[in-house]
Amino acid sequence: MKKKGYELLGRSPLGKVYYQPERVVIEGDVQVNYMVLPWISHFEVEGLKADKEYVRICEEKEAALAASQLAAVETTGELIN
Repeated sequence: MKKKGYELLGRSPLGKVYYQPERVVIEGDVQVNYMVLPWISHFEVEGLKADKEYVRICEEKEAALAASQLAAVETTGELIN
């Protein structure tokens, strides 16, 4: 995992916990909780928060992608009509 840029945060009852230091901010104690619900099993992580700059970049990329997809749909629609 280190080769992929992840740092070891510690261990949980479920195994080792890794994070990407340039993308998250540690806020207090980090806990990894395994949740079992009738319709799904999943992990919840507490104590890690996405870095604000990383979130901003992701939102810009998502907006640009959405705009390009909308333009493609509009172009396709114009060609069909």
